[in-house]
Amino acid sequence: MRLPGPIAVFVACALSASLGVTDVASCQSVLERPPNLSGGWLGARGTLQFNFVHRFGVGDAPLRKVTNSPTFLLAYQLPIPVLIGFNYATSSDIAAAFPNEWEAFVRWAERGKVRGLDTPAWLINERAIQVGYNQAAGSFDAELTVGRSQGRVRLMAVGRFFSNGYHSDTSRFAVGGGAVLRLNRWFALAGDATTLINRRLNEKLAWGAGLQIAIPYSPHSLSLQVTNTNTATLQGVSRGLDRVRGGFEFTIPFTLSRYFGRRGKTAAKNGGGEGAAGPASPAEMRTMTFEPKRGTDRARADMEPHVHATGRVRVSLYAASVHESCHRREATMKRFMVVFGAVGCAIAVACFSDRSSGPGAGAAECRVPVTVIDSMHYLVAIRDFGFHPDTLTVPVGATVTWVNCEDVGQEPHTTTSDTAGIWSSADLSPGNRFSHTFTTAGPFPYHCIPHESFMRGAIIVQ
Repeated sequence: MRLPGPIAVFVACALSASLGVTDVASCQSVLERPPNLSGGWLGARGTLQFNFVHRFGVGDAPLRKVTNSPTFLLAYQLPIPVLIGFNYATSSDIAAAFPNEWEAFVRWAERGKVRGLDTPAWLINERAIQVGYNQAAGSFDAELTVGRSQGRVRLMAVGRFFSNGYHSDTSRFAVGGGAVLRLNRWFALAGDATTLINRRLNEKLAWGAGLQIAIPYSPHSLSLQVTNTNTATLQGVSRGLDRVRGGFEFTIPFTLSRYFGRRGKTAAKNGGGEGAAGPASPAEMRTMTFEPKRGTDRARADMEPHVHATGRVRVSLYAASVHESCHRREATMKRFMVVFGAVGCAIAVACFSDRSSGPGAGAAECRVPVTVIDSMHYLVAIRDFGFHPDTLTVPVGATVTWVNCEDVGQEPHTTTSDTAGIWSSADLSPGNRFSHTFTTAGPFPYHCIPHESFMRGAIIVQ
C-alpha cells in the first residue's frame, strides 16, 4: 500500500511533535554517518528508533513533475549490541513488479581493536555486520562495515552482497566508502560513494552528500542531502540513478522507559524517588563544589550568582537554578519544534504538489489513452509496466508514437524492435515520447529493454 505523500509527512511531523526532551546522545544522530551508509549504528538500549528518509526528483521538461520516494526505518537495540529492524520504502526501483519495498535486517557492531586480527588499533577501531532479507528483490543481503574515528573525522568502508540483486536471479556485489567531518556540536559535512562490481547498462556510481544537523536541546537530528539514489535500503543505496535527487532524513527516537515500566531508577539517578539517596548533610553541602565542563557558558551563568568567595556552591540554591534552567530549555525546545515542524510540514506538503502545467506529458492522451489520432497517426501509451494497446494494426506509411505516461515514480521505458536495427528509442522518462513511421507491411514485435521479460507488444502493418 502506498502512503499518500501529505499523510506520510503529517504522520512523521505528528510523531516528532509528541516527543519531549531527552539526551541528544541517546538517538541516532545523522552527524555520525553520510546519507547512504549506516556506519554500523546501533542506537541506545531501550530506544525505539523511527527514521524518515524522503527523496525528491524532478521530471523532464515541459512537465517537470516532482516525484518522491520515502523510506521509513523502525529499529530497536537488544540488551546485547544487536539492532533489529526493518525499512519500508515506496516508489522503489529495485524490482519492476514491486514498487513497495520491505527490508528486514539484524545488525551487530563493536568498537575497539578487532579481536582475533593483527590489524593495528590505529587503522580500524569500528566494525559492523548486517544481514537481512529484501522482499521486493527476493534477496538475502549482507553488509560489512569497517571504520576509523579520529578527532573530528570519521572514515568508513563497506562491502555488500546481494544473493538476488535487483530481482535479476544473479548474485551482486558492491563496495564503497564515506567520511564525516564534524564541524562542531551541531553541524557536520558528510559524503559517500558506492559502486556495484561489474556495473550494467544504466547502473551508475551511487553517491550522496549531506549537511548533517543536530537540533538543539532535542533528541532529533536532520540531514539535508543531495544524492542519486532512490530508497534507503542496502540495494537502494548501492545503485545510482540517471538524475540527481534532493531530500532529507529526520530521526525520531522513542525512549520506552518514559512510557513503560517503573521509574525508580530514573528518579534515583536524578536525586529523588524510590531508592534515592537521602539529602546531603550540612557539612556535605558546605564541601560540595560544582565544576562545569569547558564550554558550558550557560551553566556558568546559572551558577555565578550562588558562588561564594571560596568557589563552593550552595547545593540547594544551585539545584533550584538547574531546575529553572531545565524548564526554560524545555519550553524553548517545544517552541522551536512547533515552528520547525510547521515549516517543515508546509515545505514537504508543497513539494508533493504537482507543479506541472501545459501540454506534453500531461496531455489528455496520458489520462485517457486515445489509440487513433488520425488515419495515419496512432498512439501507444506506456503505463502500469505495459503497452496500451499491446497489439496495434496500422496501414503502411502510418506513424506510431509511444508516450511514457507513468504518473508515479521515475521509471524509464524503451520501445525497441525485436529485430535489430528497425527502431529503438532511448530511455523514455515519464513525459517523453518516441515516434516511428512504418513503410513496409508485416508484423513488428517489440519490447522494453529494462523490462523485456514482461513488457512486450506488436505493431501489425497492413
